[in-house]
Amino acid sequence: GTDTTAPYAFGWNTVGVSEAAHSVTARATDEVGNVTTSPAISVDVANSAPPTTKITSTSTSYPDVVRGSGAYAHWRLGEATGASFADSSGNANTGSFSGSLQRGTAGLLVGDTDKSTRFSRTSPAGQGTVSSLAGQSSQYVSAEAWVDYAGTGGIDQETRIASRGWGSAGGWQLSVKKAGDGIGRAVWAVNVAGVVKEVSEQITPGRHHLIGRFTGSSAGLFVDGAYTFGVTTAAQVLTTTNSVVLGGTLAEDITIDDVALYPKSMTTSEAAAHYDVGLGRTPTLKSTSFVSADAGDDRSVSRVDFFVDGSRFATDTTAPYSTSLATLSATDPVYDGAHTITSKAVDSHGQERDSTTSAV
Repeated sequence: GTDTTAPYAFGWNTVGVSEAAHSVTARATDEVGNVTTSPAISVDVANSAPPTTKITSTSTSYPDVVRGSGAYAHWRLGEATGASFADSSGNANTGSFSGSLQRGTAGLLVGDTDKSTRFSRTSPAGQGTVSSLAGQSSQYVSAEAWVDYAGTGGIDQETRIASRGWGSAGGWQLSVKKAGDGIGRAVWAVNVAGVVKEVSEQITPGRHHLIGRFTGSSAGLFVDGAYTFGVTTAAQVLTTTNSVVLGGTLAEDITIDDVALYPKSMTTSEAAAHYDVGLGRTPTLKSTSFVSADAGDDRSVSRVDFFVDGSRFATDTTAPYSTSLATLSATDPVYDGAHTITSKAVDSHGQERDSTTSAV
Protein backbone atom coordinates (compact mmCIF):
# COMPACT_ATOMS: atom_id res chain seq x y z
CA GLY A 1 0.00 0.00 0.00
CA THR A 2 0.98 3.65 -0.39
CA ASP A 3 0.15 6.79 1.58
CA THR A 4 1.13 10.33 0.47
CA THR A 5 -0.06 12.28 3.50
CA ALA A 6 1.26 12.30 7.07
CA PRO A 7 0.57 10.61 9.38
CA TYR A 8 1.38 7.73 7.05
CA ALA A 9 -0.80 4.63 7.43
CA PHE A 10 -2.36 1.90 5.38
CA GLY A 11 -4.89 -0.84 6.11
CA TRP A 12 -3.55 -4.28 5.28
CA ASN A 13 -6.27 -6.76 4.34
CA THR A 14 -4.84 -10.09 5.48
CA VAL A 15 -7.69 -12.17 4.04
CA GLY A 16 -6.01 -14.70 1.78
CA VAL A 17 -2.60 -14.17 3.38
CA SER A 18 -1.18 -17.44 4.68
CA GLU A 19 -1.43 -17.98 8.43
CA ALA A 20 2.25 -17.76 9.34
CA ALA A 21 4.99 -15.33 10.35
CA HIS A 22 5.53 -12.44 7.91
CA SER A 23 7.76 -9.34 7.85
CA VAL A 24 6.42 -5.83 7.35
CA THR A 25 8.57 -2.87 6.23
CA ALA A 26 7.94 0.78 5.29
CA ARG A 27 9.77 2.54 2.45
CA ALA A 28 9.95 6.34 2.41
CA THR A 29 10.63 8.31 -0.81
CA ASP A 30 11.42 12.05 -0.74
CA GLU A 31 10.74 14.69 -3.39
CA VAL A 32 14.05 14.09 -5.20
CA GLY A 33 13.74 10.32 -5.24
CA ASN A 34 15.85 9.30 -2.22
CA VAL A 35 14.54 6.04 -0.74
CA THR A 36 14.98 4.55 2.75
CA THR A 37 13.53 1.25 3.95
CA SER A 38 12.70 0.68 7.60
CA PRO A 39 13.86 -2.34 9.62
CA ALA A 40 11.50 -5.31 9.22
CA ILE A 41 8.89 -5.95 11.86
CA SER A 42 7.78 -9.58 12.32
CA VAL A 43 4.04 -10.17 12.52
CA ASP A 44 1.97 -13.34 12.80
CA VAL A 45 -1.10 -13.56 10.57
CA ALA A 46 -3.78 -15.56 12.35
CA ASN A 47 -7.16 -15.36 10.65
CA SER A 48 -8.66 -18.07 12.83
CA ALA A 49 -12.28 -18.12 13.87
CA PRO A 50 -13.21 -17.70 17.51
CA PRO A 51 -13.88 -20.94 19.42
CA THR A 52 -17.30 -22.48 19.98
CA THR A 53 -18.68 -23.92 23.19
CA LYS A 54 -21.89 -25.10 24.81
CA ILE A 55 -22.88 -26.71 28.07
CA THR A 56 -23.70 -30.39 27.57
CA SER A 57 -24.36 -31.37 31.16
CA THR A 58 -26.54 -29.94 32.45
CA SER A 59 -28.20 -28.97 29.19
CA THR A 60 -31.92 -29.12 28.51
CA SER A 61 -31.16 -31.20 25.38
CA TYR A 62 -31.30 -34.90 26.25
CA PRO A 63 -28.70 -36.02 23.64
CA ASP A 64 -26.34 -33.33 24.96
CA VAL A 65 -26.81 -34.53 28.54
CA VAL A 66 -26.05 -38.13 27.53
CA ARG A 67 -22.95 -37.11 25.56
CA GLY A 68 -21.88 -34.78 28.35
CA SER A 69 -21.97 -37.66 30.82
CA GLY A 70 -19.51 -39.57 28.64
CA ALA A 71 -21.70 -42.20 26.93
CA TYR A 72 -19.78 -44.46 24.56
CA ALA A 73 -23.06 -45.58 22.97
CA HIS A 74 -26.44 -43.86 22.69
CA TRP A 75 -29.15 -45.53 20.64
CA ARG A 76 -32.15 -43.23 20.24
CA LEU A 77 -34.12 -46.02 18.45
CA GLY A 78 -36.24 -43.53 16.55
CA GLU A 79 -35.63 -44.89 13.04
CA ALA A 80 -38.89 -45.41 11.17
CA THR A 81 -37.48 -47.91 8.66
CA GLY A 82 -34.34 -49.85 7.85
CA ALA A 83 -32.48 -52.75 9.40
CA SER A 84 -30.08 -50.72 11.54
CA PHE A 85 -30.18 -48.26 14.42
CA ALA A 86 -27.67 -45.44 14.79
CA ASP A 87 -25.36 -44.50 17.64
CA SER A 88 -25.51 -40.77 18.42
CA SER A 89 -22.52 -40.83 20.81
CA GLY A 90 -20.05 -40.28 17.98
CA ASN A 91 -18.44 -43.72 18.39
CA ALA A 92 -20.26 -45.35 15.46
CA ASN A 93 -21.55 -48.27 17.55
CA THR A 94 -24.31 -49.07 15.07
CA GLY A 95 -26.72 -51.95 15.71
CA SER A 96 -29.07 -54.11 13.68
CA PHE A 97 -32.76 -54.92 14.21
CA SER A 98 -34.43 -58.30 13.86
CA GLY A 99 -37.70 -59.98 14.81
CA SER A 100 -41.07 -58.41 15.57
CA LEU A 101 -40.86 -54.63 15.96
CA GLN A 102 -43.08 -51.59 15.70
CA ARG A 103 -40.93 -48.76 14.41
CA GLY A 104 -41.42 -45.02 14.79
CA THR A 105 -43.69 -45.22 17.84
CA ALA A 106 -44.20 -42.21 20.09
CA GLY A 107 -41.04 -41.24 21.94
CA LEU A 108 -40.89 -41.38 25.74
CA LEU A 109 -39.09 -38.05 26.26
CA VAL A 110 -41.12 -34.90 26.85
CA GLY A 111 -40.53 -32.15 24.28
CA ASP A 112 -38.34 -34.38 22.08
CA THR A 113 -39.59 -35.26 18.61
CA ASP A 114 -37.42 -38.36 18.28
CA LYS A 115 -39.40 -41.60 18.14
CA SER A 116 -38.94 -44.96 19.90
CA THR A 117 -39.23 -48.67 19.04
CA ARG A 118 -41.72 -51.17 20.42
CA PHE A 119 -40.28 -54.67 20.84
CA SER A 120 -42.90 -57.43 20.46
CA ARG A 121 -42.79 -60.87 22.05
CA THR A 122 -44.47 -62.35 18.97
CA SER A 123 -42.09 -64.97 17.59
CA PRO A 124 -39.47 -64.13 16.50
CA ALA A 125 -39.21 -61.65 19.38
CA GLY A 126 -38.03 -58.13 18.62
CA GLN A 127 -34.33 -57.62 19.15
CA GLY A 128 -31.53 -55.14 18.55
CA THR A 129 -27.95 -56.39 18.36
CA VAL A 130 -24.65 -54.48 18.53
CA SER A 131 -21.78 -56.86 17.80
CA SER A 132 -18.79 -54.67 18.66
CA LEU A 133 -18.36 -51.45 20.62
CA ALA A 134 -15.73 -48.74 20.87
CA GLY A 135 -15.06 -46.82 24.07
CA GLN A 136 -16.13 -49.49 26.56
CA SER A 137 -14.62 -50.39 29.93
CA SER A 138 -14.06 -53.84 31.41
CA GLN A 139 -14.19 -52.43 34.95
CA TYR A 140 -17.26 -50.18 35.04
CA VAL A 141 -20.58 -49.93 33.22
CA SER A 142 -23.79 -47.96 33.54
CA ALA A 143 -26.74 -49.00 31.35
CA GLU A 144 -29.55 -46.48 30.87
CA ALA A 145 -32.93 -46.68 29.12
CA TRP A 146 -36.43 -45.24 29.03
CA VAL A 147 -39.21 -47.82 28.85
CA ASP A 148 -42.99 -48.01 28.70
CA TYR A 149 -43.79 -51.02 30.88
CA ALA A 150 -47.23 -52.64 30.64
CA GLY A 151 -46.91 -55.11 33.53
CA THR A 152 -48.69 -57.94 31.69
CA GLY A 153 -45.91 -60.55 31.76
CA GLY A 154 -46.20 -63.80 33.68
CA ILE A 155 -44.88 -64.18 37.22
CA ASP A 156 -41.08 -64.02 37.35
CA GLN A 157 -40.82 -63.93 33.56
CA GLU A 158 -38.24 -61.29 32.66
CA THR A 159 -38.43 -58.82 29.83
CA ARG A 160 -34.90 -57.77 28.99
CA ILE A 161 -34.25 -54.17 28.07
CA ALA A 162 -30.49 -54.39 27.51
CA SER A 163 -28.00 -57.14 28.26
CA ARG A 164 -24.50 -58.33 27.49
CA GLY A 165 -22.95 -61.74 27.97
CA TRP A 166 -25.79 -62.77 30.26
CA GLY A 167 -25.35 -66.26 31.69
CA SER A 168 -21.59 -66.02 32.16
CA ALA A 169 -19.29 -64.27 34.60
CA GLY A 170 -18.88 -60.62 33.64
CA GLY A 171 -22.31 -60.47 32.02
CA TRP A 172 -25.05 -57.99 32.98
CA GLN A 173 -28.67 -57.25 32.22
CA LEU A 174 -31.27 -54.53 32.80
CA SER A 175 -34.82 -55.89 32.80
CA VAL A 176 -38.39 -55.61 34.11
CA LYS A 177 -40.64 -58.35 35.46
CA LYS A 178 -43.69 -59.12 37.57
CA ALA A 179 -42.50 -60.74 40.78
CA GLY A 180 -44.22 -63.51 42.75
CA ASP A 181 -46.25 -60.94 44.68
CA GLY A 182 -47.70 -59.64 41.42
CA ILE A 183 -45.85 -56.32 41.68
CA GLY A 184 -43.75 -55.04 38.80
CA ARG A 185 -40.04 -54.55 39.37
CA ALA A 186 -37.09 -53.07 37.53
CA VAL A 187 -34.05 -55.33 37.87
CA TRP A 188 -30.30 -54.79 37.43
CA ALA A 189 -28.11 -57.87 37.66
CA VAL A 190 -24.40 -58.61 37.23
CA ASN A 191 -22.86 -62.08 37.10
CA VAL A 192 -19.87 -62.05 39.47
CA ALA A 193 -17.78 -65.23 39.30
CA GLY A 194 -20.87 -67.25 38.43
CA VAL A 195 -23.03 -65.72 41.19
CA VAL A 196 -25.83 -63.35 40.15
CA LYS A 197 -25.83 -60.11 42.14
CA GLU A 198 -29.25 -58.51 41.68
CA VAL A 199 -30.86 -55.22 42.67
CA SER A 200 -34.58 -54.58 42.10
CA GLU A 201 -37.15 -51.88 42.80
CA GLN A 202 -40.93 -51.75 42.51
CA ILE A 203 -42.39 -50.00 39.48
CA THR A 204 -45.94 -49.41 38.30
CA PRO A 205 -47.08 -49.84 34.70
CA GLY A 206 -46.14 -46.83 32.55
CA ARG A 207 -43.08 -44.80 31.60
CA HIS A 208 -39.88 -45.20 33.59
CA HIS A 209 -36.26 -44.09 33.43
CA LEU A 210 -33.84 -46.84 34.52
CA ILE A 211 -30.08 -46.95 35.10
CA GLY A 212 -28.14 -49.95 36.33
CA ARG A 213 -24.52 -49.45 37.33
CA PHE A 214 -21.53 -51.61 38.25
CA THR A 215 -18.79 -49.79 40.16
CA GLY A 216 -16.24 -52.59 40.13
CA SER A 217 -17.25 -53.60 43.65
CA SER A 218 -21.02 -53.07 43.80
CA ALA A 219 -24.19 -53.18 41.72
CA GLY A 220 -26.81 -50.43 42.05
CA LEU A 221 -30.03 -49.26 40.44
CA PHE A 222 -31.65 -45.88 39.73
CA VAL A 223 -35.38 -45.67 39.04
CA ASP A 224 -36.87 -42.40 37.81
CA GLY A 225 -33.86 -40.36 38.87
CA ALA A 226 -33.58 -41.78 42.39
CA TYR A 227 -31.01 -44.25 43.67
CA THR A 228 -32.73 -47.29 45.15
CA PHE A 229 -29.98 -49.33 46.78
CA GLY A 230 -26.95 -51.40 45.92
CA VAL A 231 -25.25 -54.69 46.81
CA THR A 232 -21.55 -55.18 47.46
CA THR A 233 -19.80 -57.59 45.12
CA ALA A 234 -16.37 -59.06 44.60
CA ALA A 235 -14.25 -57.63 41.80
CA GLN A 236 -15.27 -58.81 38.34
CA VAL A 237 -13.92 -58.13 34.87
CA LEU A 238 -16.88 -57.27 32.63
CA THR A 239 -17.33 -58.89 29.26
CA THR A 240 -16.25 -56.72 26.33
CA THR A 241 -16.52 -59.25 23.50
CA ASN A 242 -20.17 -60.37 23.60
CA SER A 243 -22.82 -58.50 21.66
CA VAL A 244 -25.05 -55.99 23.42
CA VAL A 245 -28.65 -57.12 22.99
CA LEU A 246 -31.71 -54.90 23.29
CA GLY A 247 -34.91 -56.85 23.94
CA GLY A 248 -34.70 -60.39 22.58
CA THR A 249 -36.01 -62.16 25.69
CA LEU A 250 -39.51 -60.77 26.19
CA ALA A 251 -42.37 -61.79 28.48
CA GLU A 252 -44.48 -58.93 27.09
CA ASP A 253 -44.33 -56.21 24.46
CA ILE A 254 -42.31 -53.21 25.62
CA THR A 255 -41.40 -49.79 24.21
CA ILE A 256 -37.70 -48.95 24.59
CA ASP A 257 -36.20 -45.52 23.99
CA ASP A 258 -32.81 -43.82 24.29
CA VAL A 259 -30.60 -46.65 25.50
CA ALA A 260 -27.13 -45.45 26.55
CA LEU A 261 -24.01 -47.15 27.91
CA TYR A 262 -21.27 -45.46 29.93
CA PRO A 263 -17.74 -46.65 30.82
CA LYS A 264 -18.17 -45.45 34.38
CA SER A 265 -20.38 -45.57 37.44
CA MET A 266 -23.25 -43.11 37.04
CA THR A 267 -23.61 -40.62 39.91
CA THR A 268 -26.83 -39.78 41.70
CA SER A 269 -26.73 -36.17 40.51
CA GLU A 270 -26.29 -37.24 36.87
CA ALA A 271 -29.12 -39.75 37.06
CA ALA A 272 -31.44 -37.14 38.56
CA ALA A 273 -30.49 -34.58 35.89
CA HIS A 274 -31.09 -37.10 33.06
CA TYR A 275 -34.54 -37.88 34.46
CA ASP A 276 -35.41 -34.18 34.78
CA VAL A 277 -34.29 -33.36 31.25
CA GLY A 278 -36.10 -36.39 29.83
CA LEU A 279 -39.32 -35.07 31.36
CA GLY A 280 -38.72 -31.56 29.98
CA ARG A 281 -37.93 -30.11 33.42
CA THR A 282 -35.12 -27.84 34.53
CA PRO A 283 -32.41 -30.17 35.89
CA THR A 284 -31.93 -30.16 39.65
CA LEU A 285 -28.41 -30.16 41.09
CA LYS A 286 -27.62 -31.46 44.56
CA SER A 287 -24.45 -31.65 46.62
CA THR A 288 -21.51 -32.02 44.20
CA SER A 289 -22.74 -32.21 40.61
CA PHE A 290 -21.05 -33.09 37.33
CA VAL A 291 -20.84 -30.29 34.73
CA SER A 292 -19.41 -30.63 31.20
CA ALA A 293 -19.09 -28.63 27.98
CA ASP A 294 -18.26 -29.10 24.32
CA ALA A 295 -15.65 -26.77 22.82
CA GLY A 296 -13.99 -26.53 19.42
CA ASP A 297 -11.79 -24.27 17.32
CA ASP A 298 -10.25 -24.23 13.85
CA ARG A 299 -6.85 -24.39 15.55
CA SER A 300 -6.91 -25.44 19.18
CA VAL A 301 -8.76 -24.73 22.43
CA SER A 302 -6.52 -23.57 25.28
CA ARG A 303 -9.05 -23.86 28.07
CA VAL A 304 -12.70 -23.86 29.02
CA ASP A 305 -13.90 -21.86 32.02
CA PHE A 306 -17.10 -22.75 33.86
CA PHE A 307 -19.38 -20.16 35.45
CA VAL A 308 -22.38 -20.22 37.75
CA ASP A 309 -24.41 -17.00 37.65
CA GLY A 310 -21.47 -15.31 35.90
CA SER A 311 -18.86 -16.29 38.53
CA ARG A 312 -16.10 -18.66 37.43
CA PHE A 313 -15.85 -21.77 39.58
CA ALA A 314 -13.59 -24.06 37.51
CA THR A 315 -11.26 -24.33 34.50
CA ASP A 316 -10.36 -27.37 32.39
CA THR A 317 -7.58 -27.42 29.80
CA THR A 318 -8.08 -30.94 28.44
CA ALA A 319 -10.95 -32.39 26.40
CA PRO A 320 -13.47 -33.72 27.25
CA TYR A 321 -14.05 -30.54 29.26
CA SER A 322 -15.73 -31.21 32.59
CA THR A 323 -15.70 -30.33 36.26
CA SER A 324 -17.84 -30.60 39.36
CA LEU A 325 -19.90 -27.92 41.06
CA ALA A 326 -19.90 -28.20 44.85
CA THR A 327 -23.20 -26.55 45.67
CA LEU A 328 -22.60 -27.12 49.40
CA SER A 329 -19.16 -25.49 49.42
CA ALA A 330 -18.55 -23.81 52.76
CA THR A 331 -16.71 -20.90 51.13
CA ASP A 332 -18.75 -20.44 47.95
CA PRO A 333 -22.16 -22.13 48.25
CA VAL A 334 -24.80 -22.17 45.53
CA TYR A 335 -28.05 -21.66 47.41
CA ASP A 336 -31.33 -23.42 46.66
CA GLY A 337 -33.17 -21.77 43.78
CA ALA A 338 -32.80 -20.94 40.10
CA HIS A 339 -29.28 -20.44 38.68
CA THR A 340 -27.51 -20.44 35.31
CA ILE A 341 -24.45 -22.39 34.15
CA THR A 342 -22.26 -21.15 31.27
CA SER A 343 -18.92 -22.03 29.71
CA LYS A 344 -16.29 -19.83 28.05
CA ALA A 345 -13.85 -21.29 25.52
CA VAL A 346 -10.48 -19.60 24.90
CA ASP A 347 -8.44 -20.58 21.86
CA SER A 348 -4.68 -20.55 21.25
CA HIS A 349 -4.88 -16.95 19.93
CA GLY A 350 -6.68 -15.67 23.01
CA GLN A 351 -10.05 -15.39 21.27
CA GLU A 352 -13.03 -16.11 23.53
CA ARG A 353 -16.60 -17.28 23.11
CA ASP A 354 -19.30 -17.66 25.77
CA SER A 355 -21.93 -20.39 25.63
CA THR A 356 -25.60 -19.75 25.94
CA THR A 357 -26.89 -20.10 29.47
CA SER A 358 -28.20 -23.38 30.84
CA ALA A 359 -30.81 -23.14 33.57
CA VAL A 360 -30.54 -25.29 36.69
